[in-house]
Amino acid sequence: MNRAGLRYGICLALLFAWSTTAITAAEFRLYDAALGGTPDTQSMIFHGAAGVQGYMNGSTLFNTAPVSELQAGYLPKPGALPSLDRTNGFTLQFTIRLIGEKHNNNNRAGFSVIALASDLYGIEIGFWSNRIWAQAGGASGDGPQFTQSEGVPFDTTLLRTYNLEIQGATYILRSGATPILSGPLRNYSSAGLPYTIANLVFLGDDTTSAIVMLTIMSIMLVPTTQRYQVGLPLVFR
Repeated sequence: MNRAGLRYGICLALLFAWSTTAITAAEFRLYDAALGGTPDTQSMIFHGAAGVQGYMNGSTLFNTAPVSELQAGYLPKPGALPSLDRTNGFTLQFTIRLIGEKHNNNNRAGFSVIALASDLYGIEIGFWSNRIWAQAGGASGDGPQFTQSEGVPFDTTLLRTYNLEIQGATYILRSGATPILSGPLRNYSSAGLPYTIANLVFLGDDTTSAIVMLTIMSIMLVPTTQRYQVGLPLVFR
C-alpha cells in the first residue's frame, strides 16, 4: 500500500506546526461543534481526501468508510498548543461517538488518537466499536511495536467525553472522570516520522487496514489543574 503522499503531507504540516514558539493559557480549545463548521475551520488542520469530513446536525461527521485506503485526520494549527511537558502533565479531551468501525488487522483501528510529549514519550490509542486499546512501543516486555497491547471492552458507539491524561511515565484514559484504561507511556520514535516530532497530537484514521465513521463534538488540551471539564493523524500503517 502506497502511503507516501499522506506521509509527506502530514509530516510537512506537523514540522511547520511544531516549529512555533511555545504559548501559555488556561486551556486550549481546538474544536467546538457548537460554534459551527468542521475542525479545520477552527484551530485544527485537516489532512485527507475531499468528502471525508462534513458538518451536519450540529457536529462533524468524519467518514473513511467509502474507501478502505483512505487515511485522514486532524492536528492542531501552528501556535494552537504549548510545549507538552509530561512532568507537569496535560490532558487531551475529546467528545466523540463512533457510528461504526471495521478493521482487517487486529493491530489496527479505524480511529486513533496520538499524544506525544515534548520528549517524544506518549501513547497511541485505537478505538473499535466495542474495544479501546493501546499500541505497543516495542520495548522489552511490551510486545512488538504497533501491536495491540493493554485494552478493555468498551462501547464507543455512545457520545462520550474522553480525557487522555499524560503525566510522568504513565497515561490514563477516562470516560468523563471514570478511568477505563491505563498503562506506561511509549516511545515510538524508532518508527520514524511522525513519531519523531515532539508535541504531536493527532486524531483520525491513520491506517489503510481499517475504516471508521464517527461524529466529533469537541477537542481541547487541558492543563493538569483544569481536568474533567466534561462536555456534551505521517508514517502510518
